[in-house]
Amino acid sequence: MTTTALRVPYVIAYSEETVSLNLAVIHDVWALSGRRLSYADPAASDWVMGVLWARQKCARRGEVNYKEMHTIRQRECMLHRLCQVCEDPAMDPGTGRLS
Repeated sequence: MTTTALRVPYVIAYSEETVSLNLAVIHDVWALSGRRLSYADPAASDWVMGVLWARQKCARRGEVNYKEMHTIRQRECMLHRLCQVCEDPAMDPGTGRLS
């Protein structure tokens, strides 16, 4: 009997990629309420396009966690128009449409 391994979508997170998120609310004069969510030890790379993104490792090791999306790989797919399952280009070269 032959078994076929299931393909894990590219944007799915793995157990060893989880990072402790030490979140804090900080004072920010540019925020509408004067406060915004941040990390307790903020870095400039935490915000991309004005949005706070979850910190994650990029190991793709451990148990597959289908309930969690790997935000870095998902953002890469959005910005570069890649398929979130196979990581190939999602644009049809014949029509120029996203498939």
